[in-house]
Amino acid sequence: MHLDRATADKVFEAACQARFHPTGPLGMTAQVFIDEYTYRICITDERPAHTDLRAGWGDAEEALAEATPEQDRALREAITSPA
Repeated sequence: MHLDRATADKVFEAACQARFHPTGPLGMTAQVFIDEYTYRICITDERPAHTDLRAGWGDAEEALAEATPEQDRALREAITSPA
């Protein structure tokens, strides 16, 4: 499933405040809670920041979205200089 742009925007905005952790082949990942779902955001050297799944009440599903160039820059900056 592909996320609609409005939901993706909420996820990437929230991700700027999240704590990212290194997770091997997924690169840096974080989780954010938006509208009753927990989304995983991945940041790698090979592609822009993106979501790959979301988990809800008792189940997880593919949830794809790619950050805009501006969102990607903001996320990478937030990781390198946390508040």
